[in-house]
Amino acid sequence: MRCEINYIVHATEDQNKIMSSLENTLGLKINTKKIRRSDVSGHFGNPIIYIKIVFKDPEANELLKTIISKLDSIDKLSLGRDLDDYFEKKKFFMRLDKQAMCLGKIKLSEKDSIRIMFSGVSKELIIKSLSGE
Repeated sequence: MRCEINYIVHATEDQNKIMSSLENTLGLKINTKKIRRSDVSGHFGNPIIYIKIVFKDPEANELLKTIISKLDSIDKLSLGRDLDDYFEKKKFFMRLDKQAMCLGKIKLSEKDSIRIMFSGVSKELIIKSLSGE
């Protein structure tokens, strides 16, 4: 399994706080060699930073388990009910709320999110993880 995390840091956000929140909330130790950073311009020319972090097994598998275990019951229900919407072949896509992450919480979100893609994962594994197996 492989996991790719990517998100945007706006000029008004603290890049270090977001990275620290990821590490603390998800129980990660992010090696700087895993981080790809691109400085780009936003819609109105505002500077933004695009961050991409890649993990492989066993870290990717542990990360998947951690994320699902920390979702609240409403998000787990939503994820289970709409599981097909989160999959494309053997790729599982999630979006987590960046602001909630900075508060130490894991919530599904479509706005200003941390995008996570797991490749080489089956729906059966997600269903087992959602049921706590």
